Amino acid sequence: MSGMELKLLITQVIAFVLFLVVIIKAAGKPIVALLDERQRTIARAFGDIEQQRAQLAALRAEYEGHLARIDAEAEARRQAARAEGERIAAELVEDAHARAQELINKGREDLAREVAKARIEFRDEVVDAAMAVSRRLIEGRLDADLHRTLIDQYTEDLERVS
Repeated sequence: MSGMELKLLITQVIAFVLFLVVIIKAAGKPIVALLDERQRTIARAFGDIEQQRAQLAALRAEYEGHLARIDAEAEARRQAARAEGERIAAELVEDAHARAQELINKGREDLAREVAKARIEFRDEVVDAAMAVSRRLIEGRLDADLHRTLIDQYTEDLERVS
């Protein structure tokens, strides 16, 4: 390198350093202030984001609490409905048993009436048969053969009626 080139290089380096000093002095403070402001804005944004996350977490917890209460209430209602259904079913079974017992009792009463009626009819037929035999005895005199015939007829009549 020649002396001239060296002087030119030193001049340019000095000019560049002076240029930097002037720029830093003139524009440095506004740039630093702008950078500081930008840093504060970013810090506020991160703070807001954290605050919103905390709010969201609180809302989520609140909603989960509401959902838990709703689930518990729904389960309580299901249990109440199930208990009501079981109560109604028990009432229906009880009513069915009561009706069945009433039908059984009515059937027994009807059967007892029919048996009593059949006994009365049987007694009436026995009486009618006895009256017929008595009438024959009264109407005519009986000899031993006729008496035996009447007794046999009476026995046959009784067997038919039974």
